Amino acid sequence: ATDCNGLFSIDVWAGEHKIRIINPERIKEISMGLLEGKSIRLRSLFPVEGKLPEGVIDDKEEYDVILTIYTGGGEKELRLVPPVLTLGLGCKKDVPFQVIEEAFHRLLKEAGCYEEAVCRVCSIDMKAGEAGILDFCEAHSLPFQTFSVVQLRKVKGDFTPSPFVEKVTGVDNVCERSAVLGSGGELLVRDQT
Repeated sequence: ATDCNGLFSIDVWAGEHKIRIINPERIKEISMGLLEGKSIRLRSLFPVEGKLPEGVIDDKEEYDVILTIYTGGGEKELRLVPPVLTLGLGCKKDVPFQVIEEAFHRLLKEAGCYEEAVCRVCSIDMKAGEAGILDFCEAHSLPFQTFSVVQLRKVKGDFTPSPFVEKVTGVDNVCERSAVLGSGGELLVRDQT
């Protein structure tokens, strides 16, 4: 109905921007509000660039829609999750898929982040053929990117050093450095060894 009436369609917009909708059952209520001439109140944990669509207003206190990576909060608002997180992954040789999967879910729980926020996995190039990582990436439809020791050493930041990791790989930390390099952003969660 929003499309037919030339109004902003939040589900179409989310799809165009590859944003995941956590609770799609809330879309109907949001769309009905627009059809009744009400504004959608949006809270975004990310900078909003450009002009908001007609009928959408920025409101940090009371909101109908939240753009977030975090699981905490109410269920009355429509929850939209942009795929913006990079998972840095380091592991011993031949670690099975299930071990990686369990560690991933512990990490998400501890960080309080949606799985849908993860958009890629990064590691050191010596893990490019690691079966457990490849199976994990395939199971989650995540691209896998690797970096050389030289590239990882050049990453600036405060990383959790490991003498063991440095002895095996030639760099003091794989997971944190590859996450920062792969994302071009900041470290959200430290090494979860």
